[in-house]
Amino acid sequence: MKRTTIILAALALAATAAWGDQWIDTDIEKLVEKAPGLEEHPNASAVFLKIQKLIEIGDDGSYVAKWNKLTKVLTLMGREEYSNA
Repeated sequence: MKRTTIILAALALAATAAWGDQWIDTDIEKLVEKAPGLEEHPNASAVFLKIQKLIEIGDDGSYVAKWNKLTKVLTLMGREEYSNA
């Protein structure tokens, strides 16, 4: 189980590399370790630990919306479902 937690933390860090400065005040490893698992959610394939939406508005009124999600994968089905996200 510890190996899974380490792998999930590594994936979470890799997934957030582009937005690394967005979660400066967040201890991702601690968040993953303390997150609920299959015991608390036996029918879940994954749990979302943190979701952020960033909207950048340009001077001309155009905007770009970006989503940043930290997901803890609980099952093989969850890995298949969220591996490309």
